[in-house]
Amino acid sequence: MFCVTMVPPETSMEAEREFAAGLAECYGAYGVDRAVALLYPEHRSSVTHVIVRDGHHAIVGGARVHCAGPGIPLPALRALTGHPELRAALIGDAARSGPPMELASLWVSRASAEYRGLGRLVAQASVAAAATMRATRAVTFSHHTIESLLLGIGMRPTQHASAIPYPSSTYRSTIYDVAPLNPVDALPGDRAQMSAICAHWTKQPSEIPIVANKSIDGLAWTVVPSKRVKVA
Repeated sequence: MFCVTMVPPETSMEAEREFAAGLAECYGAYGVDRAVALLYPEHRSSVTHVIVRDGHHAIVGGARVHCAGPGIPLPALRALTGHPELRAALIGDAARSGPPMELASLWVSRASAEYRGLGRLVAQASVAAAATMRATRAVTFSHHTIESLLLGIGMRPTQHASAIPYPSSTYRSTIYDVAPLNPVDALPGDRAQMSAICAHWTKQPSEIPIVANKSIDGLAWTVVPSKRVKVA
């Protein structure tokens, strides 16, 4: 059994350290250490972690949801220095719709085949976390190898944003965005799952059990609170 939860980093430095170690190990295995974004103390209050724990309470995957603020730039802006077109695409029309939230640092442990498919659950939970925080727009700077996952949760390449070789020459990365409160382009199973997670966290940002599942749109994992999910 696994569980997923939202964790404000200032409430658990131990969780942040464990998350950071898993992130570095995962990205290092793919040779993309360059994409590991460090979380500085002054930025910690603007970041919520989405964390997946196993039955032993160890963190086996997760992501960060960044809120922009005065003196607290979104992490992708640092990575996109020298790419004004992509920086502009990331920010969008913030004067009208407010600053976007950034979904970043998604990872899943490679230690066991049992964890396969949890990345999609983490991505769904990241959008749900942004919706819980009432974000009108969420963005990610990500690459072509997980585009099918991003499309499934309703993210689409931002208009007029080109792809660049990042974090290495084997990847093509660009800006994707989604409206967390109304992810109209998400696949039905993903959208139902995100809605269930958001509904739970809106009441209380506590742990949600995750179970293996094959009954909805090929999703490998589903959260227990969703009344629309039948556990296989």
